[in-house]
Parts: sequence; structure tokens; C-alpha cells
Amino acid sequence: MRHHVQAAVPDLGDELDELVRLAVREHECADRALHRAVVLRLIVLAGEARFVEPAAEELVSSEEELGTVGVLRASVAESVARRLGFPAGQDLALRSLAGEVPSEWRAPLLAVHRDMRATVERLVAVREETAVLVQEHRKQLEAPLAEAPAVGSRRSGAAGDWSSYGATGPGTWSPDPVRFDEGA
Repeated sequence: MRHHVQAAVPDLGDELDELVRLAVREHECADRALHRAVVLRLIVLAGEARFVEPAAEELVSSEEELGTVGVLRASVAESVARRLGFPAGQDLALRSLAGEVPSEWRAPLLAVHRDMRATVERLVAVREETAVLVQEHRKQLEAPLAEAPAVGSRRSGAAGDWSSYGATGPGTWSPDPVRFDEGA
């Protein structure tokens, strides 16, 4: 059993033994259909922590290119399928409904699919909230710059008004550029 599951899930690494133990404990099996059910059970056991979050994070970073949240959901499902060794482009939840796995495993698989959707929606919402906060922060930073007078302004009483500096400050400095050719 471990050999078959390892062949289907080659990249689980050190986590494979524990996942297989938990899966097989609930469903001892040797035939092909139930072997596939064990593989799907691995998705249920490891989906959120091991596969779904990393896949969703990778995809949300390119949300603009993908377009809609619906496309993101499908892409996350495909990403999870690839990570588990299934051919690319297979939506596992839909394939399970088509009868490729025993009916008792459809509900857990659909629960994982719903978790994936919720994860993506949550990440997209956080990303949108972050974008709003960034825009507000930029406005706050740009507002003082827009209100500040130009360097050398002589507006009376305005911040940055240097027109009377010579009368109150040291020397007789002028805000106007010095022309060295004057009086020559």
C-alpha cells in the first residue's frame, strides 16, 4: 500500500508515513479504487496545511493575470492535483463526482475543495484590503508635499517664506540666485 501511495504522491517526503498510516487505518484496502480513495484521503489530511495555502499564495500574487477568483479556484485545484502527482488540468472534486472514487470519499474531498475556495477568497480579500491601506498611506504622504510652497517662495506669512530672512537672521542673505555678472 505504501508503495502505491508513494508512487502517486512522490513529493510528500517525511510526512508520507504518518499520512499513510492515518489514511489506511480508516480504510484498509488493496484494490485500485480504494487505493485512489487513500490518495484522496491524503489530500483531506494534508490539504490545508501542506498544499492549499502555498498554492493559493503563489496564485494570488498573480491575480491580475488570472483575472477572476473563479479562475484562481480552478488553478488552486489544479496546483494541488499536480503536487499530488495527478495529471495537470484534473479538478479532483469534479472527477470524484464523476464516480472515480467511492461515494464515501466525495464529501471529504468536496470539503477540501470548499476549504481551497475559502482560502483563496480570504487571501484575495486581504490583498484588496492591503491595497486600500497602501493607497491611503500614499495619499497621507503626498498631501503635505502638495500643500508645501515652492522653494524660494515669497508668499507673505507662508511656510517657507524667506523674504524677510535678512532682516531677522544673520547677514543679508537673499532668496534670489546671486548673479556674479551684476555690476561688472
